[in-house]
Amino acid sequence: MKNFITKSLRKILCTVLFCFAFVALQAQTVYDFIAASPNHSTLTAAIDAAGLEPVLGGPGDFTVFAPTDDAFGVALSELGLTAEEILASDGLADILTYHVIGSSVLSTDLSNGMTPTPLNDANTIKVTVGDAGVFVNQAQVVIPDNVTGNGVVHVTDGVILSSETVVDVALSTGVHNTLVAAVIEAELLPALTNPFAELTVFAPTDDAFGVALNELGLTAEELLASDGLADILTHHVVGSVAMSSDLSDGMIIESLLGDDLLIGISNGIVSINNAEVIIADVTSNNGVVHVVDAVIENSTSHIGNIDVDQESYYLYSVDLSGKIIDSENRFNQTNQMVFDVYSSGKVVKRLAIQ
Repeated sequence: MKNFITKSLRKILCTVLFCFAFVALQAQTVYDFIAASPNHSTLTAAIDAAGLEPVLGGPGDFTVFAPTDDAFGVALSELGLTAEEILASDGLADILTYHVIGSSVLSTDLSNGMTPTPLNDANTIKVTVGDAGVFVNQAQVVIPDNVTGNGVVHVTDGVILSSETVVDVALSTGVHNTLVAAVIEAELLPALTNPFAELTVFAPTDDAFGVALNELGLTAEELLASDGLADILTHHVVGSVAMSSDLSDGMIIESLLGDDLLIGISNGIVSINNAEVIIADVTSNNGVVHVVDAVIENSTSHIGNIDVDQESYYLYSVDLSGKIIDSENRFNQTNQMVFDVYSSGKVVKRLAIQ
């Protein structure tokens, strides 16, 4: 029975792919492909309503990231709109042209971290190419490279919006180059560019990363190549919007990684574990960014967990007074600074929180 079901699913998938291939072969333009697709009725209606059929159905060279009907259904639900309301909206053309690039770009031309500018140049598109697949912002390309006479269509499972995100904030500061590179390498762009998300990012500056890397004897390249990179980054992100006015002394909030962040407020200075907020409340359409002066450490996931020296091993831990902590209890301390000592001479400072 299992083999029968597997074979049946394969036949269905092959049939779907064959249908798309047949449509692509028959399509003279990107508009023809979309209009002939049984899964793009909403997109076709939107193109017609926005008066874009002469553009996408005419001469030129286009790449269209084409959300399916299901993708539009999800987006409309998130936006609280009906299909009729979005088709009548003044911003419809802007939404659609953010999905279109003015040249043919095959999936093989896309690279991780690429930021092409679409016809709606209010914002760039953030591309992720990695183990999970190909994404444009938060939307995954599910059927790529449908080539037509005037371009190519990539079918996507999401609607992308040109609204500013926390990623755009980090890209704009000029002091978060290491953070941005790490987000790209860890393939976290889809999560952080989701226009329907609500996020708080505590964003270490380049100087903060430099200090942390120097203390650990690591290079930026070693950091970016580490298996624990995504954990380090998601430890700096909260899955809700927390303005500085929402924070209170002693408050504990949970990061996307699932661990706790301890908030401290003293003399008007806000701290998160070992890091201080130096610029607060930089807002975007999907959240807020607080610039911090250190890479945030804690007892369960921190930059010190990266073991680039295979011959180095843990020796012991001490507290601020110099007292040696029993190795079995080194991750059971409460709200204090702990120093882990390794055989190579490396010392990892972290704030232990329970």
